Amino acid sequence: MRSPDCGKDIDRGLGYACGGGVAGTVENCGLFFCEDHRAFFIDNGDEGGESVCERCAKGEAAFDPSPDTPQWARHILTDESWAKWREEYPERARRMAPLAQAIQSVGTDRG
Repeated sequence: MRSPDCGKDIDRGLGYACGGGVAGTVENCGLFFCEDHRAFFIDNGDEGGESVCERCAKGEAAFDPSPDTPQWARHILTDESWAKWREEYPERARRMAPLAQAIQSVGTDRG
């Protein structure tokens, strides 16, 4: 996944989540950004605050999400931590399969 207008590769770990994502203490868009694009701080008035994207800092509509990468699709479809999601959303998992297979056909597998 990439930040808008940014070439940095990032993942969907909480370290990249706008406002801390689902575990955050401030309202956020739920998207993921590199440190440079999560450069705004919102004080939550209680426990400190969170780094957010530019649009959340301004109270604007969220950016359009970046498309999934083949590496991310493969992770979702093979990693044990995503097993429950695959069981709950089998159709979505099936739709990701061609993208995950693309990683092998182009030889870009790095892990």
